[in-house]
Amino acid sequence: MSNRFSGEATSVMRHFSLASQAKADTAIVICFELTRNGKKLALAGVDGLGVLSATMTNLTGVPHAHLDFNLGGLESGPDRGEQPHLGWAHGPAEVGDRFRYRIVMRDVVDPPCHRNGSPSTSRRRYTPLHALRDEQEEMKKMRLALKRQIPIDEKWITSGVPVAKPTPFICFELSLNGQKLAVGGIPGHAVVSVHLHCALRVPRPGRKRRDPAELRLSLGGMDFNRHYEDAPQLRWVDQAVKVGDRITIRILRRTEADPPKSRRFWGKPLVDYSDETPRAALRRHRRRLATVDKQLAKLAVEIAKLQAAARSSELRTGV
Repeated sequence: MSNRFSGEATSVMRHFSLASQAKADTAIVICFELTRNGKKLALAGVDGLGVLSATMTNLTGVPHAHLDFNLGGLESGPDRGEQPHLGWAHGPAEVGDRFRYRIVMRDVVDPPCHRNGSPSTSRRRYTPLHALRDEQEEMKKMRLALKRQIPIDEKWITSGVPVAKPTPFICFELSLNGQKLAVGGIPGHAVVSVHLHCALRVPRPGRKRRDPAELRLSLGGMDFNRHYEDAPQLRWVDQAVKVGDRITIRILRRTEADPPKSRRFWGKPLVDYSDETPRAALRRHRRRLATVDKQLAKLAVEIAKLQAAARSSELRTGV
């Protein structure tokens, strides 16, 4: 069989072993075949080690809200410093769209439409100062959410908690081999996503034997509507899939979604605030705001120390 990989797809394989390269013409790999409304978009696959990932994400309630899809992967090889990101298809999605993924085995895949540099290189440049700044940005977002929530709590104390009218919101209807698994969605400020994930491995001497490929499908989200600082993680679907399965995602507008199978907070049982009075919520949010302000002040001091140490080091090096 002739090698039908084009120049870019051939370069994707360059870091595998000589034995793998010798079999490149006949190598069969796990692939995701993506169609949108019946039109084929891409056939994506990664040979050897790597990760293949398909996502559908809906972020609402913020200025940068978006509804989009992505089909990509991360390629790895014997040289861990060389791990390019690959992309086959991505872009905005719309209500009414129907996306279908087929998990298949193929010896020829589409060349990726783009590839980025090694993420491991950027991780090596990630310093403690970067980590503190990232934490500072997250704390600022939390503080802003609390500052917005406190006036609402104060208003609810005097006028009562309003009864929300059901309004349509975007949901994902997830099906496997023609059978509906769940309809997942969260109104208001939230993020909901579908993940189809394939991790490719090779056995290593002395390591516990594992399957060469792990295939999983999940539908979940996070609800930021009332408690940004402890947003619950909702999960509708989390299960293994296999080669030959067909996954269908329909984007709908509904006034209600299926109840999630689990609600947790970062791996811990979720604290239920549904019976909390507006006055108790106000006290809790004010305490949380005071804690966030203290944490921000502490982070500012630590960042200033690191910046001063970096400047001092630069001056010594310059001398």
